[in-house]
Amino acid sequence: MNFMGRIADILVEAGHEVVSFKQSDLPLKISVS
Repeated sequence: MNFMGRIADILVEAGHEVVSFKQSDLPLKISVS
């Protein structure tokens, strides 16, 4: 359980980094489509 929680936290942080990177380079077409 704790191991899965740590993986979830890592994925959430990585997701935030990817989202901020894409927002800085691309328009928000992805969220619209």
